[in-house]
Amino acid sequence: MATSKVAANGKPIKVIIVSIMALSFIVLCHTYIIGNGRYKALNKTDTFMYPHDGFFLNLREYYRLLIHVQKKVDSVVTSRNSITGTIAWYPSQVYYYARIVSSSKIKNVCELGYGAGNSALLYLTMNPEVTLYSFDLFPVPSEQALISETLPRQGFYQKITLDYIKESDDLSHRFHQIAGNSNLSIPKFANDNPNFKCDMISIDGSHQSPQVYFDILHFRKLAKSEISVLLDDVNDAPVRKDMDRAIAEGLLKEQECLIPEQIHDENFKLYDFLKKVFCAARYLV
Repeated sequence: MATSKVAANGKPIKVIIVSIMALSFIVLCHTYIIGNGRYKALNKTDTFMYPHDGFFLNLREYYRLLIHVQKKVDSVVTSRNSITGTIAWYPSQVYYYARIVSSSKIKNVCELGYGAGNSALLYLTMNPEVTLYSFDLFPVPSEQALISETLPRQGFYQKITLDYIKESDDLSHRFHQIAGNSNLSIPKFANDNPNFKCDMISIDGSHQSPQVYFDILHFRKLAKSEISVLLDDVNDAPVRKDMDRAIAEGLLKEQECLIPEQIHDENFKLYDFLKKVFCAARYLV
């Protein structure tokens, strides 16, 4: 069930309350189901209904991969506080994103902000029919000092998940890495691929205004009408401000904004506490 709260800016926010029964079922599936491999996407008719067994098996596989790469990431950073771009420490956010991307209607996913690669692995693992187009600066370690927009070791920990994807026979052919400033890379990709459309868009790049608005605007050319748009870290005032601007100008329609549970997954959490908000919206094109 969900209850409503009102944020400081006066906007209603739904607080996710995950029942003990639901959590227990997910844990049981994660712990006891045996077998590897990818399973089909959810049928069009059950996108937001009860997921089939394959959903939980894919979710189990996602966590197996994530634990593996997290150990390698931890080996190249002195503190997880230097890592940016991860959703894995919020189980309910992972579950929410997984339910959307698992729909059989989702073929092309466009992501802004590769971060540590947590969401990229989620999209590719949860739906074997998905091809992911990931837009990011993607700094290489030798050029790290020249890129002021990124954290000091971003190129190092990104390389770990990127190498894993590129070396995977199942994932590599479904992943496209588009490097560069999003003000240039997204419009160029749209112009170079006039018939291409995204079935789902995730926006988690710069959190500065007006860049968030520009990212929303640039992606509109690639968006199918009424597709799901996920925006992370809307608890940051500039992100909320630019999302509101896009709504006011008729670019987006907000569906819901959610606060994940405050019990973090210790395997992946970055800080001791962070009260975040993520939102789902739709393009009006």
